[in-house]
Amino acid sequence: MNVIRSISSGNRSSGFILPGGKGRTPWPASRSWHSRTTVWAALALLLVTAGSGPAVAETPSNAPAPSPQTVAATSPGITVELNRLETVDKGCRLSFVFTNAMPVAVDGLAIEAVLFDTDGRVDRFLLLKARPLPQGKTRVQQFDVTQASCAGIGRVLLNDVTACAGEGLDASACLEAIRPQSRADIPFTTALSPTGD
Repeated sequence: MNVIRSISSGNRSSGFILPGGKGRTPWPASRSWHSRTTVWAALALLLVTAGSGPAVAETPSNAPAPSPQTVAATSPGITVELNRLETVDKGCRLSFVFTNAMPVAVDGLAIEAVLFDTDGRVDRFLLLKARPLPQGKTRVQQFDVTQASCAGIGRVLLNDVTACAGEGLDASACLEAIRPQSRADIPFTTALSPTGD
């Protein structure tokens, strides 16, 4: 049978008995009281160092949702472009390009527009209802104005937003967010910006 001899220190043997054997094996040097004290001191230093880091600010989970005006003011908005006027059998067809650059989808949008003739007189009011506009998407819609001559339209005014649906949106917020543009031969302006583009 193999015998594991113990290492004696002075008159006293230091070690432990292995299972199934009668001998002793020495404690590792790290088991001495001096080594154990050093290890505990190092651990305490690590804990102090870890706890001395900068505090992390937490965002309250119950922060209030932004107001519709804030959403409109902090986003590129909704671009409504008068792209083309086309003469059709029924009258004049107006093509608009809607682009939603808002951080939320626009589920519904209704615009009150006013047509002016070439002499600056009001010709008629129109109600333009846009289809839902997902976030970051562009949609083209055409509206036929019956008994109207394209050549007789001098400009188009975006007079008001009568309805606007979407998360955190209402009619007033969408009115502030709308950016009218014109690629046609006549200007398309808004009541909030009389000079237009």
